[in-house]
Amino acid sequence: MAQDLTLRDYYRIFKKNKWFIGIFTFTVSVLAIVISLLLPKWYAGTAVILRPQSQVLDMSSFQMKTMGLLGSTDGVTNRYLSILNSYGVKEYICKKYDLMDAYKMKFMSKTIERFEDNYKIVIGDEAQILITVYDRDQERVADMTNDVVALLDSINISLAAQYGREERAFIEVQLMGILDSLNILENELLNFMENYNVLSVEDQVRTQVQYAADLKYQIMIKEMELKIMKQTRQNELLIDSQEIMIREMKAQYDKLFLPDKELFINLKQAPDITIFMKKIERKLEYFNEVLMFVGPLYEQAKITEAKEVPTFEVLDYAHRPDRKAKPKRAVIVIAAFMFALLSSGVYVLLKETQE
Repeated sequence: MAQDLTLRDYYRIFKKNKWFIGIFTFTVSVLAIVISLLLPKWYAGTAVILRPQSQVLDMSSFQMKTMGLLGSTDGVTNRYLSILNSYGVKEYICKKYDLMDAYKMKFMSKTIERFEDNYKIVIGDEAQILITVYDRDQERVADMTNDVVALLDSINISLAAQYGREERAFIEVQLMGILDSLNILENELLNFMENYNVLSVEDQVRTQVQYAADLKYQIMIKEMELKIMKQTRQNELLIDSQEIMIREMKAQYDKLFLPDKELFINLKQAPDITIFMKKIERKLEYFNEVLMFVGPLYEQAKITEAKEVPTFEVLDYAHRPDRKAKPKRAVIVIAAFMFALLSSGVYVLLKETQE
C-alpha cells in the first residue's frame, strides 16, 4: 500500500521509471515550445489617465482604501469606467480599425465580444486608470489605445456640458420662481402701503400714539378748564370759545381712528397692519436669503456649462510596443514541463503501487 512506502521505495520507483518520466516530460515540453512558437503574437498598448487635481481628494492611498474610494470607486471614476466600457466606444474602435475583417467575423456584435477579450481597464493603487488594448498589429495598437483615450475625453466633455446645461436650466427655473415671488410680494406690499397710508409702521404708530396721548391730555385739561369757567360764571363768549376748541380737539382725536387719505394710519387697524407688514417682511427676507444662495449657484452653473477643459489628465499615452505582450512562451513551457513531470510521476507511482 502507498501508506507503507518509505522514501527508499519512492526513490526506487522513480529511478526505475526515470526514462519514461524523462521522455514524457521532454516530449510535452517540446510540444509546448512548438505550440507557443505557432501561437500568434499579440502586442499591447497601454495609456494611463488621472483625475484632474481639482477633483482629487487630499488623502493618502491608505486613507482612500480605508474609506473604500479605491475599492468601490467614486462618482467621477465610475463615470470614466462607464464610458470606457460602453458599447459605443467599443463599436467605434471596431469600425474605425475594421476589426470585423481582422477577427474574421461576420457580425459586429461578435466582433465587439472578441474585442472585449483584448480590452482591459484596470484601476491602479493610486487611483489611476490603466487602459490596455491588445492587437496583433504592432503598428496600430498604440493608435487604438490613444483613440480610446480621445473618445473618453470627448464623451466626458459632452456629458459634462450636458450636466452643466441641465443644472443651469434647473437652477434658472428656481431662480425665476424666486424673482417672481419677490416681485409679487413687492407689488402686494406697495398696494397695501398705498391703501393704508403706510410708510413706516413702527415710526407712524409711535408718532400717532404719542400725538393721540398728548391730544387726549390737552382735551382733559380743556374740559377741566371749561368746568371751572362754568362754575365761576365766566363770560359766555369765553365759555363758547372753550367749547368750540374742545369739540375741534375731539374731532381731531377721533380722526386718528378713522381711515383717511392723509399721512396718518388708522390706529384701530394698527395691530392688523403691523402683523401683515411683519409677515410680508419675513417673506421678503426669506426670499432674499434664498436669492443670495441660488444666485451664485446659477452663475457657477453658467460657467460650468460654458467652459471646455480636459476632464482628466493623461499621465502616459500609448506608444508603439517593442516586444510582444502575449503569449508568454516561457510561462507556457514551464507550466507544460511542470505538468508533464508531475503527471508522469503520479502515473508511475500509481502503477507501481497497484502492482
